[in-house]
Amino acid sequence: MTASVPPATGPDLTGQVAFVTGASGGIGAAAARRLHALGATVHVAGRSPERTAAVAAKLGTEPIVADFGRLAQVRTAAAQVLERCHRLDLLVNNAGLWVSSRLETPDGYELMFGVNYLAPFLLTALLRDLLVASAPARVITTASSANLAGYVRLSDLQARTFFTGPTVYGTTKLENILFTRELGRRLAGTGVLATCFHPGVVATGLGRGDLLSGAVYRSRCAG
Repeated sequence: MTASVPPATGPDLTGQVAFVTGASGGIGAAAARRLHALGATVHVAGRSPERTAAVAAKLGTEPIVADFGRLAQVRTAAAQVLERCHRLDLLVNNAGLWVSSRLETPDGYELMFGVNYLAPFLLTALLRDLLVASAPARVITTASSANLAGYVRLSDLQARTFFTGPTVYGTTKLENILFTRELGRRLAGTGVLATCFHPGVVATGLGRGDLLSGAVYRSRCAG
């Protein structure tokens, strides 16, 4: 006998359109599935072609494959959303990473600064007009309580003179929060609400491929 699956509880999102980044696994994939279960049409972006395609297939949409460490690919992802969607009710800026060694993107930005902050900043700017036209709409950005370890040094945004993985990761999460506050101020009166949140310690692929940060995060998840 097959057990019945309880229906999703929450607001009815039938007819609404969402775009979730970092959705090839973890928080992004879970959020995309949840939004789909509530009735929304959900488009997803991820770096892995295979994993992103697998998630998109379950949602009934086509995957958007993009490496958010490359701003040109962020622009391409935004263009694909604008081409596919006549409206956008929800933008979920979830893509992010944590590394313990200083690396740079092909555009020349410190990797976590580029992926965690510059990419969602650019994506939101590119999709802003569609969000406003679709209002009421929301922009939700995945932040973290790790922001408490961050410190925005305007003289060293690229973390060239000072770098530790936890500090720079925390700084990018602090920048996400500051971005959300300013975005909310600038969108006042448009019907677009900007929010961010701390997801808690959950089992995600954050830090995958990085021995130190991956081990630390997995140990926290296990605990």
